[in-house]
Amino acid sequence: MKKITSILLLAGICLTLLCSCRQDEPVTLASEIKLNETELEISSDGGNGAITYSILNPVDGVMMEASSEAGWLGNFDTGKDNVVTFKVEPNADTSSREAVILLEYASGKATAEVTLTQLGRVGDQGGNLPPFEITVTDIGIETATANFIPRDKEMPYAYMSFTKDEYEALGSDGKVYEETVAIFWEQATSMGLSIDDYMSKYILAVGDRCQGMSGLRPGAAYYVCAVGMDETANQTSDLVKTEFATDTVEYNGAEFTISHRQEGSAVIVEVVPSSDEIYYYWDALRKSDVDNPAIPLDESLEEYFYEQIEWSYTLGIPREETMRDLLSQGVSLHEFKNLNASEDYVIAAMSVTLEGYVNSAMTMYEFSTPGIESSDNELTLTLSNVTVNSVDISVTTTNDDSYALTVLPVSDYPDLTPGQILEEIEGSPALASCVYSGDKDAPMLGLAASTEYYALLFGYEQGCVTTDLVYETFVTLEDGNPENLAFEFEFSEITSNSLLARIIPNPDNGRYFFYICESWYDEELVSDYVEYMAMTYISMNMATGMEDFLLQTSRYGTVENTFDELLGGTEYKVFTFGVYPDGTKATDIIFSQPVNTLPREVSDVTINLICDKYFDGDELVELYPQYSGAKGQAAIPVRVETTGDVVEHYYHVFVGDVSNPDKDSDDALINVLTTQGGLTSDEAMFYGDFGSTYTVVGVAKGRDGKYGNVYRKAITFDKAGCSPIEEFEPVEINAPKFKASIKKPAFTVPESLQPVCLEKFL
Repeated sequence: MKKITSILLLAGICLTLLCSCRQDEPVTLASEIKLNETELEISSDGGNGAITYSILNPVDGVMMEASSEAGWLGNFDTGKDNVVTFKVEPNADTSSREAVILLEYASGKATAEVTLTQLGRVGDQGGNLPPFEITVTDIGIETATANFIPRDKEMPYAYMSFTKDEYEALGSDGKVYEETVAIFWEQATSMGLSIDDYMSKYILAVGDRCQGMSGLRPGAAYYVCAVGMDETANQTSDLVKTEFATDTVEYNGAEFTISHRQEGSAVIVEVVPSSDEIYYYWDALRKSDVDNPAIPLDESLEEYFYEQIEWSYTLGIPREETMRDLLSQGVSLHEFKNLNASEDYVIAAMSVTLEGYVNSAMTMYEFSTPGIESSDNELTLTLSNVTVNSVDISVTTTNDDSYALTVLPVSDYPDLTPGQILEEIEGSPALASCVYSGDKDAPMLGLAASTEYYALLFGYEQGCVTTDLVYETFVTLEDGNPENLAFEFEFSEITSNSLLARIIPNPDNGRYFFYICESWYDEELVSDYVEYMAMTYISMNMATGMEDFLLQTSRYGTVENTFDELLGGTEYKVFTFGVYPDGTKATDIIFSQPVNTLPREVSDVTINLICDKYFDGDELVELYPQYSGAKGQAAIPVRVETTGDVVEHYYHVFVGDVSNPDKDSDDALINVLTTQGGLTSDEAMFYGDFGSTYTVVGVAKGRDGKYGNVYRKAITFDKAGCSPIEEFEPVEINAPKFKASIKKPAFTVPESLQPVCLEKFL
């Protein structure tokens, strides 16, 4: 069984009004409405429209008002800043019609008018053809191609896709359009763009389009939609949608023979598949969870696989490699040590594809665990070094029987004694991660300031309490003022790629963030670095924003931290800054004294990346449709060869020419490869733009823990240099859900090092 300052210049023009002997009256500047457009046009089909504007000298608490005398438009919505939306009825006449929309602000003290023209209905063969023809072709279990053919080849439009359930939950085409436009506005705002810049750069299409889709769910129904839109997100045509469904996963008929035996408190389970060639997943589940699942077990597992693939994608790991780590092949034998005693269990086994989809019926095997005997382990609990958010805990034992140690806020159990709390939490799945054996000394982190806690210690095996309860209470310290923080720094255990840093704050109850950077970083670059790290957490759903990230990663008191994967022979500094209890930054950035790592020692292992041929992506797709991401680009397969006692290798393709070691050192490239998603597979496919230069980079790591010399090869893709397609030998492609694509990361350490990263195929 397997499992990433600006200084706001107050550029005020200080006008000193020299007056005679009377106090100046306060001056109130008149508000003014500024329109992005004074004339709008909408199709005969009607639909939703929008007026974008800004207010000079706005008044707090005052909203825009909108009205028109025309009876064929209305439902004005002024609730959102800087935009008024409205609805237009269809125009059944062949003649166009006009209306004036009046905007009023601050009870009519500021007004503006917009002229709206609705086109007349154009008949064709006795009826009206839809503005788009949409077809879906090349449908697979998780891929499809959408083809959009607009009647008006000059009309800008947007296209999108939804699951059928998502679409129908919105209720109507109009609601789908409104929600889509709301997303466009939100994204434009988050990127610091005006809506017209955002729409023109990222959304609008003109003319016929063919768009590949991947990452779809097998056997699921979808809608592909297109709607005419202008640069300010006004609707200019009817929304047209086409429904399709992906293919279902074909079952392979796999079956499983499952058995178990009890050995003391452990359960040994053997799973034998009907074929040694298949990949499968299996696990022990409580029968109560299987009998009353929140969602079907196979769907729950596929969602779990999807999450794991997403996580691995951020590390540059191909989907097949991730799934092989999660799945089993051949006979499986596993010892379960922490199953609850006296409980019914089910072993569930099913065949799973390397794309993460269940492709067999589920085999279920039931068994029950016996009761558990009490333990004579004598447990002692000692607490020390209570800080704002942590406590050091020491546990001594008299034998190796397992025990549970947990810390709980007293306020969570206001009416319960410690013994009653134990009765309530016994058997909880959450306790499985709190079970240990033998003596233990460790800090308990992540506690709240000025809070009373119970520390509970008790023998625990298979979900049952086996000794008397031992407990202590303690209160964490009050949160200090981070504005007054000062720091001392000590460094030791320095190697070519690591060092131990000791950060000593004063006072010791102020919250602070720390990390390490090369010594040439200034405050602005450090701020960018912290923002990059926060965005990484946010993208992986590990934090909700910068404040949440800083609250999760900041510390109190003296900290010893080993920084590894550093560059050899390089000068570094540790940086810190105070953090308020709400997660906002409390101080300027404080740097330590510089410290140098030792020069890097080179291993005798080598890596050779075979990348002597690249191909025309258009020709490739014709013969190998699975490489759909290569269309319009150069496609280069890369294969790995190593010599020596190699334990790991990393490779990738970098934007630009980084083949000169005097400009981009081996250490710098190794750092990027090992920390920013270097691939570890034996082969991969990469795509790049014709006329652009890239560098294939790789390194091997020996069993001695050292890296060999870095392999580099710069390549400029030229169509004339493409090899004949007949010479292409297929490589193990990255998961169809992803494509290998040239993409600059959000942050790089020196600026020239910009690796190719895996990117979702939209």
